[in-house]
Amino acid sequence: MMCRLIKRNKSKQSGTALISVLLIFAVCSVLAVEMQERQHIDIRRTINILSRDQAYLYASAAEAIAFDALLEDLKRDNRKGDEIDHLDEEWHGEKSLPVDGGAVTASITELQGKLNLNALRSSNPVVVAEAKLLFKGLMDELGLPKAEENAFPTDDMLNLVMEWMDQNDEDDALVEGEDYYYQGLEVAYRTSNNYMTNISELRLVRGFSDEDIAELEEYIVFLPPDTPLNINTVDTTLAGLLRADGATAIVTDRPKKGWDDPSQIPAAAVIAGSPAPKQLVFPAVAYSEYFLLTATVTINQRTITNKSVIYRPRQPDKDNPMRVIMRDRGKKFHYIKTKAN
Repeated sequence: MMCRLIKRNKSKQSGTALISVLLIFAVCSVLAVEMQERQHIDIRRTINILSRDQAYLYASAAEAIAFDALLEDLKRDNRKGDEIDHLDEEWHGEKSLPVDGGAVTASITELQGKLNLNALRSSNPVVVAEAKLLFKGLMDELGLPKAEENAFPTDDMLNLVMEWMDQNDEDDALVEGEDYYYQGLEVAYRTSNNYMTNISELRLVRGFSDEDIAELEEYIVFLPPDTPLNINTVDTTLAGLLRADGATAIVTDRPKKGWDDPSQIPAAAVIAGSPAPKQLVFPAVAYSEYFLLTATVTINQRTITNKSVIYRPRQPDKDNPMRVIMRDRGKKFHYIKTKAN
């Protein structure tokens, strides 16, 4: 009898031990799977971080290459004794380079062939007047604003941009465009009261829609207010809006290597210095000092785009060097602090 009881107890203990072992094994399996999953996530996260950092390093290298290309172009100009930048030069266009794990694509575009919206705050009243005419003409040419509902006439759209940039808090036109309007919105903000730096800022201005921004992006830029127009890179659309008889000749008659000087342009479109009516008075030159580098880097199937505005003075030196003045990494411009202003 006693032997039977002992055998039964041993059987029960063996069953309990087996269940305990299975339970421990199940818990360990779950923990192992969880640890493996977390490790996989950590590895992927690390790869993402390293790939992103590597991509930004390649983008920085693209900036250095762009610097070399633009400085070499400037040296060639100095050797030839001219000041010309046109769209048939080596720095212009897109170039691709394969790298380990991906590729780098970089393009340099000239910025002074576009309408500088900050000219609306120029110190020269003649430039301001011309910039107003050009902006209104461009809006009309592109059929803006696109939105039919609550749309403003182009005169009001111009005034809203002016109100955004001027340094007072008083409306200078019938349409409200100062702080008290924007602070009354559901998501309140204030006007800049300063120069614009990026086209995305224009989206904050009353009356401008995403469609308007998409249309304008190809034609406008944001540079120091007194920056002249480059007659060798301006396109037909903008040239046709310049206040001069036959201004489109700036583009249609332009030599492949560009105009040597604004005075070479056909008489009907001579820039500056002429008392004749309907002559173009917007400041113009045959060279450029501002360029945009767009570097797109793909590493391990991850892509980043870095945009850098490069300032290349005609006579760079230690007090006024060639430098990046703005950098856009898809969200906002990052200002680069330098000793030279």
